[in-house]
Amino acid sequence: MRNVLLRITYLGDVARVYADGKLATDDFYKGTPFEIGLPRLPAADGEQNLRLQILPMRKDAPIYLSAGGGMAFPPSGQIVELQRVEVVLEYQAVAEVGR
Repeated sequence: MRNVLLRITYLGDVARVYADGKLATDDFYKGTPFEIGLPRLPAADGEQNLRLQILPMRKDAPIYLSAGGGMAFPPSGQIVELQRVEVVLEYQAVAEVGR
């Protein structure tokens, strides 16, 4: 195994991950999942308490989303939705060629 990723699929303005109460990383919405390499997050005593915060996207936000990245806004005019959280194991294979 090469890496362990936390893949977060969401709708909103920005997603933030806090490790033991401190901002570890963030992601501005662009229509693709937010992927975090778990080994890269700061650890306290070998264990991490992670917290995810997603801020809502307003319909009138001055951003451009490419085709397929758009959102269907409810009547409130803003959207925030956690769609999926996955732990993804990333593997690496090495092959020798020419022997």
